[in-house]
Amino acid sequence: PSLEPDQSWRLPDDDGHDLRAVPGSADLLLTTGSTVQLFDRDRGVFRAHPELGGEVQVKSADVHPVSGRIVVGRWSSRVQLLGPGGEIRFMDAKPYKVRWVD
Repeated sequence: PSLEPDQSWRLPDDDGHDLRAVPGSADLLLTTGSTVQLFDRDRGVFRAHPELGGEVQVKSADVHPVSGRIVVGRWSSRVQLLGPGGEIRFMDAKPYKVRWVD
């Protein structure tokens, strides 16, 4: 058996980093070297993320399934939190992928 693509879309730029489903919606959260986008799976369109669309070098992001709080990773010693804002600092680590876990 083999898989064949049914549909495909060009990314907003050639430097894709992360793709993550947004809980409770048709959106996928996409991070690239120059933007953070939401992709609507039902309509097949990209749009800038309302809070992170202008951010560069975001390596990963995740939306908490209950609170909706967003965690943002930039491969640095600082992980950003949104809704409400905040940050987590690491002494000896630079997380590339950030995720909410139970």
